[in-house]
Amino acid sequence: MPNPFVISILTLITTLATTSTIANTNLNTLNKTTTAPNSTITKALAPNLNTTNQLNIQVKAIDIQAGYDGSLNESYHKTSGLSLAGLVGIGSLYTSTEDLEGRIKKTAVNSTLSGNNITLNANNNINAAGVNIQADNSISGTAKDINIQNVNNTDTHYSKHKKVKVSLADVLGTIAKNPLLLKKESDGKVSFTLATATIDKAAERSTKTTVQLSNIDAGAGGISLTANDKHSNDKHSNDKHADNNPPNQPQGNINLTGVNLTATDGDINLTANNNTNIKAALETTNTKSSESHSKAEIKFVIKNEYAQIIPAVKAVKTAKQNLSKAKDAYSAYQQDLAQQQTQLQDLQAKLEDDIGFIEQIDIDEMSELVSDLQADKKYYQTNIALAASSLAAKTTALAAQLATAAASSGTYGFNAGIEFDIDALERQLQAQQTQSISSNLVANNININTNKTTTIVGSNLQANANNAVNSDNANNANNAVNTDNTNNGQININSQNLNILSSQDTNNTKSSTQHKNLNVSYTLYGTNSSNLSGSISRDSSTSTSQQTTHNNTNLTAANINLNTTQDTKIKGANLQATNQLNIDTKNLEVSSVQNKHKVKTRSQGASLGIGSSGVNSVGFNQSKADENSKTVLLTSMTAKQVNINTQAHTQLTGSLIAATDTGDKDGNDNGQLSLTTNSLSASSLNTTTNNKSNSIGLNAGGNANTNSAKLNRVSLDYTNNKHNSKTKVLATLGSGNIQIADIDQNNSKSKSNFKSKSNSNSKSKSKSKSSTKLLNRDIKDTEVNIYNIASHKGLKGEIDTRLLTKNGRIQIAKDIKKSGMITSAIQQIVNTDRTELKNFFSEVDKLHKTDEAVTAKIANNPALAKALTDPNLTPTQKQQLATELVSSVMLELGYTQAVDIKLVTDSQDNRKGHYGEDNGIYLNDVNLNNTKDLATTLGHETSHAIDNQDPSINTNPQNNASKADNEIYAQNYGDDFSDYVEFASENYGDGNLADTNNNNLGNTPAEIQRNTNLISNNNQDYARIDKSKGEDLAIIRYATPVLKDPSLIIKIAENGLKAIGIIAGAEIVNQVSDSAQDDDTSDIPKIDDVSEVAGTGAPMPDGGPPEDWDDGKLNTSSSKKSKKMTKNQVSDILDDKNWHKTNLKKQIVRKYGKQLKGSKNFDFYKNNRTGEVFIKGNKSSDLIKITLDKFIK
Repeated sequence: MPNPFVISILTLITTLATTSTIANTNLNTLNKTTTAPNSTITKALAPNLNTTNQLNIQVKAIDIQAGYDGSLNESYHKTSGLSLAGLVGIGSLYTSTEDLEGRIKKTAVNSTLSGNNITLNANNNINAAGVNIQADNSISGTAKDINIQNVNNTDTHYSKHKKVKVSLADVLGTIAKNPLLLKKESDGKVSFTLATATIDKAAERSTKTTVQLSNIDAGAGGISLTANDKHSNDKHSNDKHADNNPPNQPQGNINLTGVNLTATDGDINLTANNNTNIKAALETTNTKSSESHSKAEIKFVIKNEYAQIIPAVKAVKTAKQNLSKAKDAYSAYQQDLAQQQTQLQDLQAKLEDDIGFIEQIDIDEMSELVSDLQADKKYYQTNIALAASSLAAKTTALAAQLATAAASSGTYGFNAGIEFDIDALERQLQAQQTQSISSNLVANNININTNKTTTIVGSNLQANANNAVNSDNANNANNAVNTDNTNNGQININSQNLNILSSQDTNNTKSSTQHKNLNVSYTLYGTNSSNLSGSISRDSSTSTSQQTTHNNTNLTAANINLNTTQDTKIKGANLQATNQLNIDTKNLEVSSVQNKHKVKTRSQGASLGIGSSGVNSVGFNQSKADENSKTVLLTSMTAKQVNINTQAHTQLTGSLIAATDTGDKDGNDNGQLSLTTNSLSASSLNTTTNNKSNSIGLNAGGNANTNSAKLNRVSLDYTNNKHNSKTKVLATLGSGNIQIADIDQNNSKSKSNFKSKSNSNSKSKSKSKSSTKLLNRDIKDTEVNIYNIASHKGLKGEIDTRLLTKNGRIQIAKDIKKSGMITSAIQQIVNTDRTELKNFFSEVDKLHKTDEAVTAKIANNPALAKALTDPNLTPTQKQQLATELVSSVMLELGYTQAVDIKLVTDSQDNRKGHYGEDNGIYLNDVNLNNTKDLATTLGHETSHAIDNQDPSINTNPQNNASKADNEIYAQNYGDDFSDYVEFASENYGDGNLADTNNNNLGNTPAEIQRNTNLISNNNQDYARIDKSKGEDLAIIRYATPVLKDPSLIIKIAENGLKAIGIIAGAEIVNQVSDSAQDDDTSDIPKIDDVSEVAGTGAPMPDGGPPEDWDDGKLNTSSSKKSKKMTKNQVSDILDDKNWHKTNLKKQIVRKYGKQLKGSKNFDFYKNNRTGEVFIKGNKSSDLIKITLDKFIK
């Protein structure tokens, strides 16, 4: 039943199929004789001529061609439709398809001739393509030229496809059913697709040409082919149509291409007045394809800033690992360099000693490569520095992400928006492949007699010695040799010139890729709401590959006899005789061949990112690679007995000639090699690899927590790699009787290995053609490894450019401060009962707003900023300072009730501050040592004031448990509050907080009286309130308590944090969990402090007190840290511009105070070479050397 919601716009289907067949002509008879010597040319198209006895054809010319079957099949489908159900996300809204498939096939049908004896005689030529000739006994053919070859089948496939699809999503329905259908993106976001449109296109055309061999099979009578132009009739010698040969081309040729000649129990005899060619056929495949994929997508994207912390944490870990790897790589490089230098020295020694087949060119090549390898040193060293820089950059990036997460806590870390993405990909491919299909000659004996040149290419000749026959044809060999069985297993080739060569397979490809992307996003909800951003990128690549693979010609027989009057070239062949291999020639060349592979790739790309403030990222990359390799395919000539007689010159190139016993699986040298030559030259052929690649990638971007257009992160990825190797395949002669008439003993590898036939009357001054320095005599060791060197020049790293400027370093320190808010919130959850896991976001948001309020007040109020650095503030000024800070924070947090702040001086009270029952804050000035102390106490009491206005907090003074819990909470908040005040003062205000409190009442009598009255009145108010009903900050600070239940942390990690998606917290809690097992909570991890680079002395973001929070009075807490520090800590402090804030200063001043002669201002100096530390006071001109050991554990 048709779907009522689908509207079919168009459906078109066409099919085309055609088939053509060339029917064979069949003739069956007992005997068939055709004679037309003068006037008839027999030309048959796919005939079948079958006789029971004799088939004799004698005509002017014979031309037999295969027939062909052909077929064409093509189908075309085109559909398009609109589905109304797609409007509600059920299926596709619109779909269109177009498909074309086709095949054109052409298949050859061989002609067949059969009979007991088949005789083919032509006055001119015999041409046969695609024939099967089968005789029970014998086959003979005589003509001027005999050309027998294969035919080819062709098979062409072509296709073309196009698909267009538009889909809408049922957002609410799908998410309601299964929220897990939200797709997780690679960058930590999750998304849901609202609509997509895709266009996919593909086209391909492939044509494959396969070989269909011609087959000529005979029985015991064998196969005899004779090409002799002397048989031509003078009457028709000028007839241009008499044959297919071009004018003036000599005739008398036998050409066999893609042919199987098989003589079961018989011989194959080929006799040519001119040339004999036995060659492989060629199959080809040509492919051309293209495809394109375009996709437009609209997505609803949700991003949680806390979830982004995990990739940032992993990036830090990876950067640490990369730093370690960079160091390891440098160590490995040093070892490799030493090994290569030793190898070079070894080669040089062998060259000097004339051993090891080493040439000067080998030394020159390796020297150049080792020199290049030495240049890699600076890259490895620089890469270590860059890896360290990357670690710093990744650490600051983590801090930035933590800060971003903290700033987004008001929206629970979430940002949501719409993202529009267009992606386009195009690929092109062209490929051409060829494959050689060998011709095969198999018989009892194979005899080839050619007046001029015999050429065998990529073919197999096999003479089977196991067949017992008595054929007179075996006696046609001109140089009979004494063998175990003269009439069996003979390959006899007699020619003026002989070429035995390999055939080649090739594989050439070319491909290209183009990729483009456009992305635009708009934030609807979150910290960066109404933010529009986008990116565009483009990259492309091309690749070409060229490969040539050789196929050796194979001659296999009991006896192989090769006789030429001129030249014999054996290049790319294996000759194997179980008995004798005999070669008699004027010049002999035996050479191996090289398979070659070459690849070239090129790519480049660029990207651009744009935010609300302008360009926020830019990237560029480019690479190229070239690979070149050559692999030696060995040419070998082996037999039980090898006899070679070369009248003039023998050239051996990377090949093997040896005598080995039949059946010896190990191929041991039996020493029965006899070689006599006038001169001999040996050279190696090399297996080499020469690969080089280089690439560069540059990227610049902004921070995660800002939309600024400043590109403050720069990354570099540069590589320049080379790999070169060389292995010599030696020219190898086995052991035996080697006689070289013309040999230069000074150019001989081993003088004792060869016998000279020259007499004493020869001209001693004539230059010898022989060169045996590279001649190897060990058939088991035919290769020499020269070098294998890999060079790597690489630079990879990232730099946070904020580290290079003061303002940038301030921003990094600010990020670290913000990141500490997350840890502080977790501390509150772990250490107090009032704060639960569900309060995490509100706690972080509270700290974020506190920091923002404090920073804004100090940055925009110069008078307040100056007051924070003044140790001589009067009580009035201190009250005003405190009131402004507290009011700004409470207003930012949404608390509008005013809080009265009063400064008191009660030396009998050990409290630093008190939040009274009258809802006022009292600051005890006699216990406040400096402005940091004031800020900490103020933040502590502000926490109580906030609690008093928050109905959800239990502030009942009679509830001791609740009171203690609120004190712990206030202590933590006060520490964070003072940290924010200190950071803002140093970076946005007037400098460091005053480090003393001079308890100044004023500079004039009137001012002193006014402040005295103020203190007196405040003291009276302070005395009247019931302290038991208020909240205190005593000098004895609350120590970080031991966890009530250590498993709480584990519970947070396993349940709470995962439940609300605070993935970053899991990284922290995982470490805290280990400490919790031992009831130890002192190891809460923190971001590495890099604040010293800012010169700000920003506190560590661990939520805990700074090292100098104690005033040296009544602290008896067991958690108090020792004032003694490790040597590394001391070194870090001395390198820190803010060293004067640390306990180290106080201890050293206390120790060397007298020598400072009352100096109040002084500086430290450090000798970077010796590590010695000195101190100099403003009232002393001498440098005083101090001993750090007194202050070090």
